[in-house]
Formats: sequence, C-alpha cells, structure tokens
Amino acid sequence: MKSSYREIFKASSIVGGTQVIVLLIGMLKSKVLAVLVGPTGTGLVNLYTTTTSLVGTIAGLGIRSSGVRQIAIANTSGDRERLAKTVMVLRWTVRATGVAGGLAVLLFCRPLSFATFGDDLHVAGMALMSLVLVFDGISGGQSALLQGMRRIRDLAKCRIIGAVIGTITSVIILGLWRENGILPLIIVGSFSSIVISWFYARKVHVPKVTINKKELSAELRGLVGLGFASMVAGLMGTATSYVSRVLITRDLGIEGVGLYAASLALSTVSIGFILQAMGMDLYPRLSAAANDNKEMNRLVNEQTEMGLLLSGPAVLATSALAPYIIMILYSAAYLDAVDVVRWQILGSTLKVVAWPIGTIQLAKARKGAFIATEIVNGVATIILLYLGIKMFGLVGAGIAAFVSYGIFLLISWAVGYRLSGFKWSLSSALTLLAMGLSAAVVFLCVTLIEGLVGTLIATGVSLLVGIGSLMRLRSVMQLDVLAMIKAKLKR
Repeated sequence: MKSSYREIFKASSIVGGTQVIVLLIGMLKSKVLAVLVGPTGTGLVNLYTTTTSLVGTIAGLGIRSSGVRQIAIANTSGDRERLAKTVMVLRWTVRATGVAGGLAVLLFCRPLSFATFGDDLHVAGMALMSLVLVFDGISGGQSALLQGMRRIRDLAKCRIIGAVIGTITSVIILGLWRENGILPLIIVGSFSSIVISWFYARKVHVPKVTINKKELSAELRGLVGLGFASMVAGLMGTATSYVSRVLITRDLGIEGVGLYAASLALSTVSIGFILQAMGMDLYPRLSAAANDNKEMNRLVNEQTEMGLLLSGPAVLATSALAPYIIMILYSAAYLDAVDVVRWQILGSTLKVVAWPIGTIQLAKARKGAFIATEIVNGVATIILLYLGIKMFGLVGAGIAAFVSYGIFLLISWAVGYRLSGFKWSLSSALTLLAMGLSAAVVFLCVTLIEGLVGTLIATGVSLLVGIGSLMRLRSVMQLDVLAMIKAKLKR
C-alpha cells in the first residue's frame, strides 16, 4: 500500500515539478502573447490549433493512445522481440496517419477556413497548418514510446525543453512580425517537438527485428481496434473543443475565444500535472492490471486521493487569487475572464476525480463503454455551452464547464462500477468531500464578499487546506513530505 502511494507521489512530483518549471517559463510566453497580440491573437492561435487537432484526431485513428497500452503490455511481458515489433509498427503507423491528416487539411483548407472563421481570409493559414499534423505524427510515435515505457523523467525533460524553445521563439517571432508571426510560431513549435522527442526516444533500446505479414496484421488489429475507440473519444473531445470555439466566435468574436482560452489554460494549470501523471503513470499500470479488478480499484482510489491532495490547495489558491494571476500571466485586457476561471476551477476538482475512473475503460479495452461515455459527455458539453453563452455570455461558458464535468463524473462512476465494481474507499471519499466543501467555500468568498476581504478569507482557506494536505500525505506515505521538499530545495 505504502509503496503504491509513494510511486504515485513520485510520478506526480516529477510531473508537478516539471509543470512548475514550464509554468514559470511559460509566464514570459503568455506575457509576450498578451502584450504583442492580445486576446485576438490568443484567439487566432486557439482557433488554428483546435481546427487542425480535429482533423488530426480523425486521421490519427486513436493509434497513439492504443500504442501506449500495447507498449506497456509488451514491456510488462518481458519479451523484447514483441516489444520491438510493437514499437516499429506504432512508429510507422502514426507517421502515415500524420501525413494523411496533413494532406486532408491541405485539400480542405478553404472549407475549414469558412467553417472556423466564417470567411476565406485564413485559407493560406490553414494550408500551412498541414505541416503541423505531419510533424505531430512523427513526434507522436516517439512520445507514445516514452509514455508506454513509463519514461516519466524523459517526458518531463521534453516538456521543459519544449517550453524553453517555445518561449524563445515566441519572443523572437512575435517581436518581429506580431500577428503575422502566429503561424510560423505554431509550425516551429511543432517541428521542435520532433527533435526533442527523438533525442530521448533513441535512448530506449529495442532490438532490430523483422516482421511478417501475419505479425503486422496482428499488431495493426491491436492498435486500430482500441485505437478506433480512442479516436472516437478523442474526436468527441476535439470536436467539442472546436465547436465551443466556433460558438464563442459567432457570439463573442475572436477576442472572446482568446479570453476563453486564457481562462481555460489558467483553470487547468493547477491540475495539469495530475492529469499528465495519470496518462504517463496510471494508464500503463492499470493496463498491466486489467484482469485484476481489486488491484485496479485500489490503484484508482489511491490516485484519486493523491490527485486531490496534491492539486487541491493549488486549485483553491488559483480561484482565490485569479485576478492577480491573470494580471501577472496576461494583462488587464484579460480580466473579463476572472469569473469564467472560477467556475471552471470548480469543474477542475471534479475532473481530477473523474479521470482515474474513466481510465478503467481504456485499460480494460472496453471500447463500447468508452465511446458511449465520451459521446454523451461531448454532446452534453456542447448543449450546455450553447445555453450558457446565450443566457450568461462568456461567464456561461465557465458555468457550462462545471456542470459538464459533474455529468462526466457521474457517468464515469456508473461505468466504472459496472466494469470493475469500482467504489470509492472511505479515505478517498472523505478527501473528495473535504476538497469539494473547501472549493465551495472559496468560490462563495470571492463571489459574495467583494474586495480584499473576500480574497484574504479565500486565501486563508486555501492555506489551511494545504497544511491539511501535507499532513495527510505524510500519513499515507509515512514520510515527512515537508522535510523532503526542503531537502530537495537545498540541493
């Protein structure tokens, strides 16, 4: 039990430390975007990337996600030849799907421009974005290999180096060309991912093998079978993201998309390391234990509790200090996003709880359940967003996010219970209750008590929750977490 908690903490601390470093580096990039191109420029970046992500998800067939599972299982088996064959097929398949996605964007750049922007002024830009899908296909196979092998430190280094390169290039490119530099910036960032991921992926030594048609067919069936479910689920996610931006563009303009994108980024920054840790560490471990329901449920409960303990204080502090954080990371032009951020942060708490349970479906390769869950969640999200924007404007987008995450949590729990008999343990349920009540108190303080007084009370609650989380972490791992952090800082 203790070793599992420590393993989760180790993975989360590596990803969390990376997240902090990336955040600090990204502050400069955010500031550059905010000052040089403003909310409109942020909106353009978001619209271009969500459009190509939608096409890339369809073309990718979900193979990257299924590839992580296949590699994790092959690696656990100890059969190096089997692992090598899986890696080889995965690499070439994702490259082919990346090229297919790039060709699709190139061929349909005009209708994509009309669908996204409502005009033909961005046709050339859409055509150039085809390069991004080709580059992503190459780097995606390398990242899937690292993830499947649970090379968490290498993945963390990739993120840090990518953040540094992204910040430097944003300063140079946007400083020279302002809004005209947005497309070159996205393309350069995508290409740099190839170089960075290749440098670390080459360190994973797999033997050279040959593969016959029968083995190739078997590997492709494994990748495409579960991959199709991941593709449909990913398609719902990217389609929801795309439609959300289009709806906001139609009602609130590109500037509204920029404000929404900034609020979404801020609301997820404090949980990003937990969600990434789940993908990098929990998913491969659950896949390896897919036939042991008791073990799977134990892992999910421990991940849920650890996720809340590690992210909860940061989530609450972000809600309490949202206006000040926005001023630091962006500018005064983004302050209209404060209320959106706070609603989205309430949803973030639910997201940390829902994701581990949802991972059960992927680990067990239950394609039907996974697809149904994502479709229901995606449709509900779009309907709620449409109603929210019509009724409350931009703030309605935040309210919709909170409600949709609540629905997603309920659905994930029901499906998890059916697949593995999942139930929350007493400790994870109590942690969820404590964090939920704390989030509600902070939200009410900053919305009902105006000015500095509400901020101070909310910050105080966040601090108390942080102290309580440290005490609980010390208990479950039988470690002095604070002393360990101090020792790390002194190195």
